[in-house]
Amino acid sequence: MKLLTRMAIWAYLMTWAASSIVYNLVGHPHQSPSFKEDINTKTKMICAFQCRSRLCTAFSFEDGLCRMYNIGEGDGTYPSSNVASYKTSQDNFFEAASITRSSVYIYNNVPYDGENAIDGDVTTYFHSAVNDMNPWWCLELSEPAMVKTVRLFPSIKLLFHIRRFNNIEVRVGMNPPNGGDATMNPLLGYYAGPYDNSSCCSVDITSATPVEGRYIHIRRISVPGDETLVFVEMQIFS
Repeated sequence: MKLLTRMAIWAYLMTWAASSIVYNLVGHPHQSPSFKEDINTKTKMICAFQCRSRLCTAFSFEDGLCRMYNIGEGDGTYPSSNVASYKTSQDNFFEAASITRSSVYIYNNVPYDGENAIDGDVTTYFHSAVNDMNPWWCLELSEPAMVKTVRLFPSIKLLFHIRRFNNIEVRVGMNPPNGGDATMNPLLGYYAGPYDNSSCCSVDITSATPVEGRYIHIRRISVPGDETLVFVEMQIFS
């Protein structure tokens, strides 16, 4: 599989000084970082969460030092969950290390591969191969994250794509899954469906409490004649 080296998922980055990167929380105008507060955290994701909880607008993280800027000037909120704001608002801080999948559908020599699900392009989508009776997709993060919600954008390109978006199981954990078997990791949630697009483009699969993990495993429990896993994009929220 293709390695997604340093691919940021929904992160907006800018360079601030030669040795550090400042990450801007979504929805805030570009402004000079000031009013900083330093705390120690284990990961960049936890630093991002602390920044949001303090209503800061930007942060940097290096060697366990979390530096937060413009505290009290942010609003701590995410944009609404529609496709337009998703395309223009890159609002997550997680980075991908690799993507694996059970299979890939190829049509007219075009593969509908796993990377399509995190490319930020709602015109592309991941599609497992026809007759794949145990379709799954797995994202390995570059570092562990506390995950509360996985947001999936079903494909509405074709009617059978909509009809097949059901029986979706999402597991999150620290253990590498064994192909389609991710039972060694906690169940984040299950979406029975059917999907009717009433939520305008996305489905949230949420746990009552955040789950720590490095692997995000999405599996569709298929039945004969109703195979394949298809979705456009995936987002993670802590």
